[in-house]
Amino acid sequence: MKKVLMFSLIFSCILIFIAPSMLAVEEPTFTDASVHDPSVLYMNHTYYVFGSHLAAAKTNNLMNWEQIEGDGVHPGNSLFEDVTKELEEALTWAKTDTLWAPDMIQLKSDGKYYMYYNACEGSSPRSAMGIAVANHPEGPYQDLGLILRSGMTAGESATIDGTPYDDAHFPEIYDATIHPNVVDPDVFYDEEGKLWMVYGSYSGGIFILELDPDTGFPIPNQGYGKKLLGGNHSRIEAPYIVYNKTTDYYYLYLSYGGLASDGGYNVRVARSENPDGPYTDIQGNNMIQAKGEDGTFFDDESIAPTGTKLIGNYEFEKLFGETGEATGYVSPGHNSVYYDEKTGQQFLIFHTRFPNRGEAHEIRVHQILMNEKGWPVVAPFRYVTDENVNVTKDEIAGDYKYIAFQQAINADITKSTHIKLTEDGAITGDVSGTWEFKEESNLTLSINGETFNGIVMKQWDPVSQSETVTFTALANNGLSVWGSRYEMTQYTDSEITEMIAEKLEIGDPSQVMEDLHLPTKGEQDTIITWKSSNTNVLSHDGKINRPAYKKKPVSVELTATIEKGSASTTKQFNITIIPETFKGLAAHYSFEGNLHDRTNRLDAGTVTGDRINNTGGNITFVDGKIGNAAKFDGKSGIKLPNGIIDSNTYTVSIWLKPVAYSAHTTSFFGAASPEQWISLLPGGTAAHEQTMLWSGSKEWYEGLTEQLIPLDEWSHIAFTVTKGNLNLFINGEHIMSLTNFPHIFTTTDAVFALGINYWDLPYEGLMDEVLIYNNKALSAEDIEHYYRTQQLPINTTELEEKIKEAKDLLDGERYTEASLKKLTTTIEQAEASLTEMKSEAQLTQMLSLLQSAIDGLKVRNDQSTDDYITISSKDQLSMDENGNYIVHQEGKSYLFKAGVFDKGDIDKKIAITYDSITVFLPVENVMNEKGSLFTFGDVSKAIQLKNKRVISDLVDFTLEEDGTAIELKGPIEISFSIEREKVKNWESVRGIYIDENGEQMEVIIPKSYDEKNGIVTILVNHLSIYGILELTEEQHPSMDHDESATSSNDKTETKESSSTENRLPDTATNQFSWLFAGALLLFSGFLLITVKQIRKDKF
Repeated sequence: MKKVLMFSLIFSCILIFIAPSMLAVEEPTFTDASVHDPSVLYMNHTYYVFGSHLAAAKTNNLMNWEQIEGDGVHPGNSLFEDVTKELEEALTWAKTDTLWAPDMIQLKSDGKYYMYYNACEGSSPRSAMGIAVANHPEGPYQDLGLILRSGMTAGESATIDGTPYDDAHFPEIYDATIHPNVVDPDVFYDEEGKLWMVYGSYSGGIFILELDPDTGFPIPNQGYGKKLLGGNHSRIEAPYIVYNKTTDYYYLYLSYGGLASDGGYNVRVARSENPDGPYTDIQGNNMIQAKGEDGTFFDDESIAPTGTKLIGNYEFEKLFGETGEATGYVSPGHNSVYYDEKTGQQFLIFHTRFPNRGEAHEIRVHQILMNEKGWPVVAPFRYVTDENVNVTKDEIAGDYKYIAFQQAINADITKSTHIKLTEDGAITGDVSGTWEFKEESNLTLSINGETFNGIVMKQWDPVSQSETVTFTALANNGLSVWGSRYEMTQYTDSEITEMIAEKLEIGDPSQVMEDLHLPTKGEQDTIITWKSSNTNVLSHDGKINRPAYKKKPVSVELTATIEKGSASTTKQFNITIIPETFKGLAAHYSFEGNLHDRTNRLDAGTVTGDRINNTGGNITFVDGKIGNAAKFDGKSGIKLPNGIIDSNTYTVSIWLKPVAYSAHTTSFFGAASPEQWISLLPGGTAAHEQTMLWSGSKEWYEGLTEQLIPLDEWSHIAFTVTKGNLNLFINGEHIMSLTNFPHIFTTTDAVFALGINYWDLPYEGLMDEVLIYNNKALSAEDIEHYYRTQQLPINTTELEEKIKEAKDLLDGERYTEASLKKLTTTIEQAEASLTEMKSEAQLTQMLSLLQSAIDGLKVRNDQSTDDYITISSKDQLSMDENGNYIVHQEGKSYLFKAGVFDKGDIDKKIAITYDSITVFLPVENVMNEKGSLFTFGDVSKAIQLKNKRVISDLVDFTLEEDGTAIELKGPIEISFSIEREKVKNWESVRGIYIDENGEQMEVIIPKSYDEKNGIVTILVNHLSIYGILELTEEQHPSMDHDESATSSNDKTETKESSSTENRLPDTATNQFSWLFAGALLLFSGFLLITVKQIRKDKF
């Protein structure tokens, strides 16, 4: 016995240690599919959903979906032999090529599967509804005919073939404010076995009809049936009725708002004791009153207080330390419900969009539970097999992320906040109240005066990636609340920096083509600093300087340092900077009997089957817009070489002559991946029947032109993308400018094709002259000129590459400032010419000028550690045509060593240049025993601000011998280079002498000025601060006075103007002149007195 007890004790201890790992919930896997407006049908352990545009999917566990058909009402859709022929009557009536939300049911009378299909014009309620039947849920279905129509005009006949029109069935004149749009059907059996169909969307509201249970057709003489709610175009649609035998109520599910991501779509419910109503919501509203005000369209404010809201826009935000991502929905709606009568389980099956994902939509399934008041509540997270509703009271207390849905219908996303359910039954945090746990997982919350009845359960939380306790509850105000429990974890600073470093990412570092976004602040108040190992190609703040085209990639190590308090963690990224890629006309497919690229840069295109990756196909060549064109037969396409576009700036130009339209069919397609692509659609989408540039699907974008190019006629379509700015052109006319176009081509291996993509029907028609520009957006003028003349714009690629080459040489450490300035000016001229290039001759001239400026760069010699250039030999100098010396090294200070020059140089000058200023210094001024230091000195900010009218650089010129100023032995000539655009009147340009206090002491008439090159030369007799200004009209002296100016070829002597009112204040030079004159007079007087005294003594 002791052995048994000992064994039991040991086994129990082992269980204690291994139980947590045994009980840990494994992360579920999901496979998603896209079916808009999913209607559920269950058969043989398989759930099927069918939706708008004849999309369909199936699953056996409500988690992993298999797409049967994507959006596409076309002959190839497997649900029909040829839906375009089978349902031609409905499509013709509705003037559309697509179908809206169907409903599926297996009739008990014959066991067959019935599809209640509908087609709608879209911009009006002109619709038709019919029935098709099949022996299997996946078809093929055969049409049984139409049962309802809407949107009739007053003049249309009341007896249209095949439809039972009579006075009771339709009124004399259709009125969209009170009569239904015959779409969005749901067919169901009531508790007595009767068959019903509820339907309607917007327009006159939601109606219900009784159907013949043997045939599925409406029982005669009901007209549109009985109205349940809605009207005046109120945004209520997608009715779905489910009978629950436990509560003995019929539940009418509805979608309020608009289905787009900004439409505020949300699911609401009402209930009734009878299938045909009346229905009331939990607030007590009779739903027949739920409608817009008379005379209104989309009056959301009137309907928002009605209907019990179950789910809308929301997001459970991610907290620090959680390993998953934030999760939430945008515009969830148009649901169906699966109710298992044996188990009582219910599932809300709907489509939804997502935060920050545009119009992308997927199927979602959430469990529905019934609260103690007999109302449905929806589980906060998507369904995972065997969700556990057995929660004990001890497991409930804790911190929760809290979602409180709002009544309004709008695009706002309800973000989670924080509440705490304490062990003593209190609720604290962002709301306050109390909570009470009851048997069978019922939970009551009292919050801000409202009582919420709900269910507590365990679910998989994708944010924390763990199983957690959740609750869902509903109050009499018609609003739902959700909660998801989480653990409040405290981390040390070191743990925080390490966790942030672990998840810190900067995108794909292996082929960087754009500036990197480097965050400087992280979660938990951390600071992130960055350091690049090579700032020549990658700056510390993420700016890149790509190597030139055809150069090799450059590798850089980028280090991030994450700091919090005294804790610090680093993370290294190995970055590869990709060289600039080709710029200009990257490909030109003219289809002159072949698929060759006329630029000879790329391989020829290859013929494919009806999808990019399918083989087969046939492309022929016929007369085109220019020469031959490619003929697409609707079953084939052309695969182009990869990587034609690899930038965020590009142009595509194409001539099209379509013979047929189909939704989503492409003419030009480019994809970085199946989730990142652009597609030029001649006929648009099911929702937008217009020529458009479409992009998806991580981020949906619709570049609408608001027009449809005609069939059987040539049309020219072009679009340009410039860093997110999209411009669309049809037949040379600029149609639309849009912003925030997604950046798709971030790699060098994107896939391109003509007439085909991965999913949709191929293009049918002719195509000619496909032009693709990379790194270049053609101007509107270029596109209009090409459309009018069919002549390609001048190819400036060579010049653009030369500009890039020149910019790479703008290195102030290697070349002199003067030669760099000349190159910079020439680059600016070349860039300006790109938009004004009119001829090949102009292009050649600009290339020559730019090459000349590149060739004219002068290399600087290394400067000494004392930061001045030492001239110790004449070998460092060259001579000009006048025999004067030239210093080629450029710096701010020049030390001329003693003995460099001899007496033979005394009449010569030395040309010294710094930045935009050249000084011609007489050699005799630097022939000193201890050498001479000439400096272009900086001027303080205060003096610059005091002399804002100066139009040149201000420089403090000094010449010293061993720290002592050298007195000049002759005038110095200074030439300033100024911006010509700043000068209004060249005859008013003057030199200006400024003292150490910033005061303007003297104006100097220029020795010369060169208007063409913007050069002003002055002569000075002493060194100080000098610059150039333009006198104002008040200061400008009359040219009739003694002061004079000369042309650029004349010499000018500096004279004082006889005008006093136009003079600057007396200067130091003027005061010196008066003192000198006074001294001369005194000396003359002394001399006269002395002479008189001598004469007096002599005689």
